[in-house]
Amino acid sequence: MNNRTNRTLAPLFATLLALGCVAAWIPTASASDVEAKIALDPANVTTGDTAQFRFTLDNNSTDLVEDVSVVLDFLDASGGSVSTLFSVGNPALSGITAVDGSANLPPGSTATADFPVVALPAATAGPDSVRYRVTGVLSARIEGALVTRTLPAQGLEVFPGATLEIEAYVPTRVHGDWAGTPAFPEDSEPFSIGLVIRNTGAGPAKALSILSGGPKFVPDPAGLSLLAEITGVELNNTPIEGGFNLGPSQLGDLAPGGELRLLWSLAGNREAELSGFDLAVVHGSSIGGVAVAKPSAQSEEALVHAMLAVENPGGPLDDGVIDFLVDEPLISAPIDPVTGFEFESFPSILRTSGGVSLPLTGLVNGVTGPAPSKANLNSSASISSASAGWHYIRFDDPGGHTFGLVQVSRTTTAFHYTGLQVGGSGDVSAVWTTARPTDATGDGVPDFTRREVHIVDFLPGAGNYKYNLVYQETAANALSADVEFLSDATGGTQHLTLDAGVAHAGEIYLVLGSFSGTVPGTPVGNTVLPLNVDAWFLSTLTNPTLQALFGTFGLLDASGRGTAMLILPPGLVPGGGVTAHHAFVVVPTMTPIDFASNAVPLFVLP
Repeated sequence: MNNRTNRTLAPLFATLLALGCVAAWIPTASASDVEAKIALDPANVTTGDTAQFRFTLDNNSTDLVEDVSVVLDFLDASGGSVSTLFSVGNPALSGITAVDGSANLPPGSTATADFPVVALPAATAGPDSVRYRVTGVLSARIEGALVTRTLPAQGLEVFPGATLEIEAYVPTRVHGDWAGTPAFPEDSEPFSIGLVIRNTGAGPAKALSILSGGPKFVPDPAGLSLLAEITGVELNNTPIEGGFNLGPSQLGDLAPGGELRLLWSLAGNREAELSGFDLAVVHGSSIGGVAVAKPSAQSEEALVHAMLAVENPGGPLDDGVIDFLVDEPLISAPIDPVTGFEFESFPSILRTSGGVSLPLTGLVNGVTGPAPSKANLNSSASISSASAGWHYIRFDDPGGHTFGLVQVSRTTTAFHYTGLQVGGSGDVSAVWTTARPTDATGDGVPDFTRREVHIVDFLPGAGNYKYNLVYQETAANALSADVEFLSDATGGTQHLTLDAGVAHAGEIYLVLGSFSGTVPGTPVGNTVLPLNVDAWFLSTLTNPTLQALFGTFGLLDASGRGTAMLILPPGLVPGGGVTAHHAFVVVPTMTPIDFASNAVPLFVLP
């Protein structure tokens, strides 16, 4: 051919080459030698997995390939387009800036575009795999002419995969030692982190593992260390060995429609806020590979407690699997009628393991009976309900710090909460107790420790209900009180019961007090009195017949027992927010003092 003929046919050669219609008589060194291809890896995937489609364009010509565009298409067995069953991500590019029709490929260069493609759950309608074909449509301009080409189809087999839904229930605050009172070490209050993993996909999640660093703390303003010690782990209501990281030997596989419920019981080393829970769930599929899932959101709701939801044993909600009591952040917490502050972590929703969410009606009108004593370890709480349904009941613990609650029963049905471990680190019952430092004055320093009983119960109808409370003696309870806090606005009386034992029958006793705490205490004779010396200590020592004190100095009876009273007149401590502790010593006639009781608090509220 002459030069004129070459110039006339060059565009035609380029078009035929791009379309794959290359005749044997076209020279391999043609100026329009442009090659395009795609490759698929892997050819077998499960729904939710990512496959990679690599598009390669080689421009071995002396011409500029302009306006390069690549569009993937997915075809079913009948050849119909089913692109909606797949998600195609933005490609990773090399040798070109875009493949959306806005970029060019210079002569003598090569471009690649790696498209991530995910098969959506709808790509497999049942338990069997489905075969698809994937192709790419290339369009570009070569020497000014628009060229389009459908690239050879690649086979893709999609297997049903797991789709994990993950809910993390994380408390917003951990109660423990308050840094503002270094001389008063407050006890840590056990708390829980709950996790629900559901497989809503059509395939199994094989060899589940949980990778976690545990709860995430908001940094302490003073730079103090914040730690959480695991006291127990439960899987589907069964205790297991392990920590935050759990492997396939513990979790196994999760079949389609299956659910795992995990509960970590923890104790924090100090008062702190939480910002979430570090978590990743790793699993395999029926054709191999590894997938990692994370909760879509953490701490959307705050875990208050875990419980076994039962209307009665064997009832419709009694499935024996852990349920969660959570706080709904959009609902304002009720106001504590005593302190005037919002209840912390007030639960308003019961989420059952069966996927049912039930509202909880809060009841704060509990009327408690007399405080327990050594002679009578029973007390009670009465409430009034305006409607049937699930209720959250909260009231001050009549046992105070001296007696520990061990059993609760509702007298109207004589129903005892099974497996009750009140206040235990592994407590998953419908009853629990708390002892939380409370700042009543807003100065950042706890003014008293509020001890409360919490009950979640299904009440069959409107009416009055009564709960029997059974207690046991705790260690070092020679001194006990009927109340632990009084209101400055109304005043009141704290009755003290002394019991030094028959070995001290007929001996002299003296009740002393302090507004300065109990640690390190004051050495007396051969023992240590758990009171610090201050003005009130000296007043009770030198003048035990003060107007506010009755029976704080006298003789123990034949059983080594005695009684005393502390009277608080209204308005004595304007604004409240102070704490007094009292204890007693036994003064023998001839020998040094060798008996000092425990200290009992008296909290003066506003």
